[in-house]
Amino acid sequence: MDAEDMLLLFDELNPCWTADTLKVSKVDLRQAETCVEEGVLRKESGVYFLSSSGIVRFEQLAGQFGLPLKPGFAENIDRAREAKRSGLERLLDCRHAQRRGIKEFSRPFSFDVPCCGDEKTFAFDGEKLVWLYTEWPFYKNLMKYFPRAEGRRGERTAAGPDGIEQWLQRHMPEKRLVEADLLYKSHYDFTHYSGFPRIATDAYGFLNTDRFLFFLAPAPCPENLDCYWTILGDFHLFLTMLRHLYLPGYLDNDSLEQYSFTWLFFAYEREEDALRCQELLSPYRPFLSGEAPPFEIWTISLQALNEYEGMAELINDLLPCVAKPILRVRKGA
Repeated sequence: MDAEDMLLLFDELNPCWTADTLKVSKVDLRQAETCVEEGVLRKESGVYFLSSSGIVRFEQLAGQFGLPLKPGFAENIDRAREAKRSGLERLLDCRHAQRRGIKEFSRPFSFDVPCCGDEKTFAFDGEKLVWLYTEWPFYKNLMKYFPRAEGRRGERTAAGPDGIEQWLQRHMPEKRLVEADLLYKSHYDFTHYSGFPRIATDAYGFLNTDRFLFFLAPAPCPENLDCYWTILGDFHLFLTMLRHLYLPGYLDNDSLEQYSFTWLFFAYEREEDALRCQELLSPYRPFLSGEAPPFEIWTISLQALNEYEGMAELINDLLPCVAKPILRVRKGA
């Protein structure tokens, strides 16, 4: 890859890169450093991004080669976080083939959960983690009006987009936006499933996919446990709304009644932090699923992905090799 090709990596979807992710993309880091010296790239705290003159040069190159690319703007953003998000996506993508399916990444991925004022999602009863959202009026009304569907019964229990919107306006007048750093949807055996009709209420396009949500997590120490419980509580609420509102009967089983799954990942830059997260959260394993099973919780590091050698066939083959389980619902739980 020459310097011009390298510069075009810094598009609007990938404004920030680190040395590790550039190397994965077959970039000679000497070229990146030369671009820094020439002033078309800047480098701060190990993160490369376009300078103002680099943005101009990017636009010239895109126009010269007839490419529909826009430069990445790295001002007024968390460059370190953006680089980690981009690196996580790039490393996941290049470490498995998924030849019979389609990889779909969303970075970041946002979803709504109810905002219940000062009501807390969780509390502790001694050493027991208790999920308080089950006492919220929103949750009780959801269980009442949209009982959980199983299998194909979901087609008969869905209220339709308009009915769901009306119900949400009445029972969830206030909402809060939650942002996961990365969503990877694995459309497995895509050609086999492409003939099945979509479900009108499937707001997130989760039908016939496996879902992997990644949160760049805080330092894995006892002082930050509340941050983990907040993320996990929001994830519980999201899964509950998916199962009862948006995709009844089809979140955990696909159109052929085959098992499909949702995994939550706490992601770190260093492997030692992923191991510490596993150690920190594992003692709470009996309380982690709350009222939202089935789902799994893992911890993963960019370091482990970067050091993984070879190419896995499926994402399901890759992740158990590089990630550490915290909560499992299948063999090995």
